[in-house]
Amino acid sequence: MSNAKEALAAKLSKLSPAQREALLKKLKQGKSDKTPRTADLRDQPISVADRTQADFTLSYAQQRLWFLEQLDPGNPTYNIAAAVRIRGHLDVPLLNKTFKLIIGRHDSLRTRFVQSADGPRQVIDEQLDWQMDISDLRQRDNKLSNMLELEANQGFDLESGPLFRAKILTLSDSEHLLTIVMHHIISDAWSSQILLNEVSAIYANLYNGVTPVLPKPDIQYVDFSEWQQRMLQQPAIEQQKTYWQKQLADTPNLALPLDHSRPPAISYRGDFHRVQLGNDLSERLQQLCQQQKTSVFNGLLSLFQVLLFRYSQQTDFCVGTPVAGRQHADTQSLIGFFVNTLAIRARLQPQHSFADLLGRTAATVLEAQTHQDVPFEQLVDSLVNDRDTSHSPIFQTFFSYNPGNPDDALKLPGVRTHFIGADTRTAKFDLSLIVADSSEGFSCHFEYNTDIFLAQTIENMALHFEALVASVCHNIEQPLQSLELFNETQQQQLVELGQHPEFHSHAGHDIASLFEKQAKITPNATAVCQGSGEQQHTLSYQSLNESANALAQHLLDEGVKPGDFVGLCFSPGIHLMQALLATVKVGAVYVPMDPSYPLERLQYMATHAHMQMLLCDDGFDAASLDIAQFSTPLRWPQAALPNNPGRRLAAEHPLYVIYTSGSTGKPKAAMVSHANEANLLQWYTHEYGMQATDRVLVFSAIGFDLTQKNLLAPLICGAQLHFSDSPWYEPDALIHLIKANGITWTNCAPSAFYPLVSSCTDFNQLASLRQLFLGGEAIQWDNLYAWVHNPDCQARIINMYGPTECTDIAAAYRVDDPANHKGTVPLGSPSANVRLIVLDEHQQLCPQGATGELYIGGAGVGLGYLNNAEQTESRFIDASHFSFNKTLQLTGKLYRTGDRVRINADGLFEFVERADDQLKIRGFRIELGEIETALRGLADIDDAVVCKRDISGQPQLIAFLQSNKALADAHFYKRLLTQQLPDYMVPVVYFPIDSIPLSANGKIDRKQLPAVDLNQLRPSDYIAPRNPIEADLALIWQNLLGIEKAGVRDNFFELGGHSLLATQMLLRIRDSFDIELPLRTLFEVNTIEALAEIIAATAQMDDSPSDDTDEEFEEGIL
Repeated sequence: MSNAKEALAAKLSKLSPAQREALLKKLKQGKSDKTPRTADLRDQPISVADRTQADFTLSYAQQRLWFLEQLDPGNPTYNIAAAVRIRGHLDVPLLNKTFKLIIGRHDSLRTRFVQSADGPRQVIDEQLDWQMDISDLRQRDNKLSNMLELEANQGFDLESGPLFRAKILTLSDSEHLLTIVMHHIISDAWSSQILLNEVSAIYANLYNGVTPVLPKPDIQYVDFSEWQQRMLQQPAIEQQKTYWQKQLADTPNLALPLDHSRPPAISYRGDFHRVQLGNDLSERLQQLCQQQKTSVFNGLLSLFQVLLFRYSQQTDFCVGTPVAGRQHADTQSLIGFFVNTLAIRARLQPQHSFADLLGRTAATVLEAQTHQDVPFEQLVDSLVNDRDTSHSPIFQTFFSYNPGNPDDALKLPGVRTHFIGADTRTAKFDLSLIVADSSEGFSCHFEYNTDIFLAQTIENMALHFEALVASVCHNIEQPLQSLELFNETQQQQLVELGQHPEFHSHAGHDIASLFEKQAKITPNATAVCQGSGEQQHTLSYQSLNESANALAQHLLDEGVKPGDFVGLCFSPGIHLMQALLATVKVGAVYVPMDPSYPLERLQYMATHAHMQMLLCDDGFDAASLDIAQFSTPLRWPQAALPNNPGRRLAAEHPLYVIYTSGSTGKPKAAMVSHANEANLLQWYTHEYGMQATDRVLVFSAIGFDLTQKNLLAPLICGAQLHFSDSPWYEPDALIHLIKANGITWTNCAPSAFYPLVSSCTDFNQLASLRQLFLGGEAIQWDNLYAWVHNPDCQARIINMYGPTECTDIAAAYRVDDPANHKGTVPLGSPSANVRLIVLDEHQQLCPQGATGELYIGGAGVGLGYLNNAEQTESRFIDASHFSFNKTLQLTGKLYRTGDRVRINADGLFEFVERADDQLKIRGFRIELGEIETALRGLADIDDAVVCKRDISGQPQLIAFLQSNKALADAHFYKRLLTQQLPDYMVPVVYFPIDSIPLSANGKIDRKQLPAVDLNQLRPSDYIAPRNPIEADLALIWQNLLGIEKAGVRDNFFELGGHSLLATQMLLRIRDSFDIELPLRTLFEVNTIEALAEIIAATAQMDDSPSDDTDEEFEEGIL
């Protein structure tokens, strides 16, 4: 008995929800009539509709597909295609007769859809002149897969019909290919099975000379459509709606990491990738589900949810899944569009086990099936007020499981059949997983939108899904956050993307020794230059070394010892270099102190570091600081000292401390060692070929981390280090210096270089530049456009990334072709002896393409924070702490950056956002840089910054625009941006700003953006129609929406409009103005004011005389 139960459980576990639903209904019907039954809407009889009427109402599901067809006529996205290879003797005329008999049995196959004043209606043709198409390919050299794709992608005309076609491709006398394509509006997956069953039965009867006899359907699909309209008025349906409204309230959109920006409207362009799980793994999963007393459907759905969680790091989202929608017994054998969609909400708890998730998924699915009578389209209308054409509502991913071997679906006498793929290369959603049984185990079909995903991303995702299945089958009690996404080989390949090939560096030497070695090699070569022309001041390597030796001796005489902290408070120049080298020569640690900082901040630095000595410019008011002692160039010894001071320093001895802003309100002091800096300098000079002929300009602030390597790198390879003779940042002076001194190399923040481009009257002044390194913030390529497209630009542009805590540079990317570069500039690949690792919030490895937090390991990781053990412990984590390190065997510390990044399909690291500064608008995460780039691309906008401000608890986007012209009104910019971006990425208000505020290090300082008048964000007052067109449109809106007043700037959808009302509105516009507007118009401009402008412009164009060329131009505009 137990064996029988186990066998039954095994069979039940493989059933889809639709199949279980049908089976349970049959079991209930088989029970004794004495068994009490509760009232069920599904028991209400379906009466036959009055066939004397010319047309019939659409079901809710059909209404949605009809609407989508109006958006993009002929799109094959909702084609249902199948292809069957047939080997043996096939009687083609008999097969044609079979299909004609089936067409006569099912009204749906003779149905087409027309527009009327009351909306779309379905019309049934009593007679249909239908023939199966036949193509003889025996003498043709055609690629079969291409032909199948063409068949599957051929669209339908819903108004003309027919919406069903079959075709025979004859490959040989004994081999054919049957293709069947139906539009989803008249069919579904269950219908496809009914069709194949009837083909099998009728063909077999005809083949054997028997008259086919199949029970005639009691009802047809139109009868169901009208019955559904009545059923949905029942109180029980309102109870189900209440359930869904509660279940789906505040469901966030799923933000999977995308390879491309999401376009303003879904195109449905798609592709697929298929992977076989194999018989062994598939059987293990089936056994696991059986042991857990749940279905394979629930097991696969739960695994898909985990995959989405691991890629997105979201724990709350919805996945769509189909349900047959044939609860009424009379619908079981009908061809028609019955399928409904259920939104299964996933609320994952990462620390809980997969077994726990499996149980909760089963419960959620069961609840959803219990409340499946409400059409999904009706839920969307009631739940989603703000429709967005850039994504599907409520859920963006879809899952389906199709049990049973498809080769068993069609059985014809005298032949063997085998189903093969017939894909439309479309995608209804961002990502769908369709799992089917096959002779080789579960076949997993990943369908994806090619506008937003690359093929490589989906291929990786499929491999990770397979790894998840194996991990769960190995141990179902593992927490979701710990389930393995990779096998060891995949894990190693992923980590190798974040590792630069190792090479020997100067890590065993202190920085002073590297300089002293170079000074000995090229004593008479120029080391440092300040200014240009007659005012230029220079020192040779020997002079610089000997003057630094003398100052070093002075420091020793003043009691400075190795390990003491010495402040350097200078503008960039020769005195700074003498002080810096003297400090490191005695083994002290230098602390850059920007003279422009407030005294309070400088005092904090001096006190916090227990500073032994301050070296500063003569003009600096050092006496205002409470510090042990200070010294200026006037007090420094003037005599040169040839002998280098002796010292013994370990490679891990601190070299410098840089104070950075801290989240606690007090600066943090990041320490970097000699070994850290020596490794960086070796890579920097070797990778980019710094030579003795290079002239390196430094004009960045002394306290900026990128300044340090540029002060030191030229002096260890014999190059020249150049400074401006002005203590101020003056673009014109810097341009003159570059030209006069033949500067070849410079490194600064992008924001500090843009003014040089905009101020340069002749780019020949910058022609000597061969290497431009930009770091510290994202590059705004538009600000470099004029320069990089000028023939005088000969520079290589390198983007550099790295936190102060990791010695400035951890990754770099060289733009090989600046003039043709498009899009954002990636962080690139790791620098030498550096490890870059992307982890999720549970400190597990992120798959390639997924966004996670960047951790940095290797030779660049600094010593931590001075006098701050708590923060050091929280940010510098021992590699042995991480579970993945059992395989990788990393040593030392990993620094947690707080930067969210991803590894793109090319293996390059890309910055996404700060981990502590995520923006969410309408459930979507937003990258401000994308909006800013779009704004900068608008005419007359010189620069732009976007930030978030909360108004009444809701986040809103505010744009600050820099322009030398008066700004247009907000509607102007909104309209332009809506053409490029989804509306949730369009700022609500726009303010002029004279200049973008920068920090001392040249980065954009968002905190210094001015306060704004938030009253401008309140909804505008009612604005009455101002001309006849606006008045007529307002009347149309009022009648359609049932409102008293429609203002010219009110939003159609915010007033309660939805897709079907939109189509009716456009019909009334056509009747009133004799103008045809495409449906998409209303989603691009949804106010009376904007529509009136389009109608007026269209009418004006129609009244103008035009030749053929003008007509083509007008068509392009519309």
